[in-house]
Amino acid sequence: MNSNQNTGKEKELNATPTSRVSAQLVKADGTTINVPSVEYFSVRRMIWLRELRFDPNSIVEVVIGDRHHLVKTIKNKEQVCEIMLESE
Repeated sequence: MNSNQNTGKEKELNATPTSRVSAQLVKADGTTINVPSVEYFSVRRMIWLRELRFDPNSIVEVVIGDRHHLVKTIKNKEQVCEIMLESE
């Protein structure tokens, strides 16, 4: 590998969130989970959760502030759970 190329793991570690926010995760069964600090990437419409893992389709909505976002995909990566959000 060329020394100028980043591995996926390095890219994951080098990404910079727009902000850290609290979020409410709405599960498919209607229950909620309050997470005091998630890494929010507003331009990419995604959040990273550290030390948490979720099955695909287990979280259906993410509430950040007063905005409700439908969940597009959930991917459990090596160091984070990445949740991609639908456009508002």
